[in-house]
Amino acid sequence: MNSIDNKTRAKWLMISVSFVWGASYLLMKVALIELQPLDVLSWRFIIAFVILFCIFFKNASNIDLKILLKSTILGSLLFLLYFCLIIGVGKTSASNAGFLSSSTVIIVPIIDSIIKKYIPSKKTIISIIVVFIGLFLLIVKNNFSFDGGTIYCLGAAFFYAVYIICSDILNNSNSKLEISIWQLGITGLISILFSISQKGTINIPHSFDTWLVVIFLAVLCTSYSFIAQSR
Repeated sequence: MNSIDNKTRAKWLMISVSFVWGASYLLMKVALIELQPLDVLSWRFIIAFVILFCIFFKNASNIDLKILLKSTILGSLLFLLYFCLIIGVGKTSASNAGFLSSSTVIIVPIIDSIIKKYIPSKKTIISIIVVFIGLFLLIVKNNFSFDGGTIYCLGAAFFYAVYIICSDILNNSNSKLEISIWQLGITGLISILFSISQKGTINIPHSFDTWLVVIFLAVLCTSYSFIAQSR
């Protein structure tokens, strides 16, 4: 009975994560009306980190150099992923960004098969072909040219695939929760440093609507999503 309950709970968690993940594309586009990409990332990840640090203070405050190193590696990959994604979202439609970034599902087995030197299953090969057909149709729609948004979204998909593989290797210990929290802080810190190096400051949202969007991105699309996936 407990096994069934756990499976049902896991299924609904993944459905809810998929929902907020999908909503994040549109929300990022809305946030970009007032803020620069690095501003959105800075606020999103720092707020998410602070929330989780406060909720799981006992775990988050009990870290060592090993946890910090793993968090730094994964946090750096997250920054590359989300930087490419938010630039891509700003240059293309939210639906295109969602489709292109979902190509991660075929990049992961391709990279994994190269690293481990095996041939993917027939189902995986068929999935790869279907996604490539979708990409081809998207290119045809754009007169056989990649726009800036397409390139950035595909870059985000690639970095997400690398992140998933690295996370599977690095984040499989008893410190899974701690790493999940601190990687968000690292991502936020990198975003702040790049923002300051480029603009000398971090822009603060001025409108209530933008704050609402940023908080939604931080709380549900980041804090909730990452913790739900780490459970």
